[in-house]
Amino acid sequence: MDRYGGVIAWIRRPRSIERHPVKTDRALGVMAMAFSSAVTGAALVFIGMMLLAAVAFSSATTTFIPFVVTFHGYRDPSGSPVIDIDGSLAAMGVASILVAVIWWMALAALLAARAKRRGALALPS
Repeated sequence: MDRYGGVIAWIRRPRSIERHPVKTDRALGVMAMAFSSAVTGAALVFIGMMLLAAVAFSSATTTFIPFVVTFHGYRDPSGSPVIDIDGSLAAMGVASILVAVIWWMALAALLAARAKRRGALALPS
């Protein structure tokens, strides 16, 4: 058995990973968490917008997300439901980033509490 616990002694890890395995794993985890937070933030904003558009379309009312989008639902003269959408792409981006940051903070707090329960350090010193 070699010092990595494997049975094949001639396969070695690269020196950079060998010296700092925790930092490499942490960097990959932070990148994965940032990407998943960004995707989740955008997805939650889009889902909220779709739900509000469905409500405005079906009930012929006006719904909105402040500063982001307004859905004007009404019925045309023939009685068919119609919806007009007024929105700002920049405001939607800001709202997505805001939701992503909130999601990131929730995940970080959850992971820190989980690491504390296990007795490990939550963040490097």
